[in-house]
Amino acid sequence: MLKVAIIGVGTRGVKCFGIMLKNRKDCKIAALMDTNPVRLRLAAELYDNPPTYTELNEMLEKESLDCAIITTPDAE
Repeated sequence: MLKVAIIGVGTRGVKCFGIMLKNRKDCKIAALMDTNPVRLRLAAELYDNPPTYTELNEMLEKESLDCAIITTPDAE
């Protein structure tokens, strides 16, 4: 089973990739990362409360991940 992190838990992260990953049998949402702690807490509740992080380096140090999906806003 692939352990996947979602970086950025806005609409794209939660409603697009989060739902897709939750419905797959070969993937597990192993961590969530966002700079907004309120949005992070709400997203974690939707996906069985995986570990959450507001700092990317901390997540990468503590979690053994297979991959990450980056869903941060596009640059303007």
